[in-house]
Amino acid sequence: MTSANASANVQWSILRNQSSFITKQREGGNVIFTSEPFNLTQRNTFSASGLVNGKALSIAAGEKNALNVTLKRFKGKNHRSPKNSTRTVAINGKRGSRAIIKSVKNLMRNYRADLTCPAAARVVRLNATANRKAELPARKTRKWAGSK
Repeated sequence: MTSANASANVQWSILRNQSSFITKQREGGNVIFTSEPFNLTQRNTFSASGLVNGKALSIAAGEKNALNVTLKRFKGKNHRSPKNSTRTVAINGKRGSRAIIKSVKNLMRNYRADLTCPAAARVVRLNATANRKAELPARKTRKWAGSK
């Protein structure tokens, strides 16, 4: 969405109240949520918006218990080609949450410092859901051969 003709502030003033990704909840108070891509906190704020900011981050569950970290950077020649402006890295999800958070922070070095805490929270939530153990079935009682 970032273009050379409009600044991020102008884009945000347009998208702030009129985005198709906005979801309002009746019981949530004044918090407005959004489901746009590259938004880690899912809140409708300028700093968290993945459509407006030139640098954004997305963390999603991948195949075989992996986490896919996608970095978006609109800079130079890449601002008009989304294929060249994103970089996806798969991280092994079988390691512990701390090791995965360290890997994500290493990827985010010299990127956006304000996204490190939301990225760590998203990693912990995705790792917990991916490693959740299936519930055991109810235990069957056995009948003894001698009892009737």
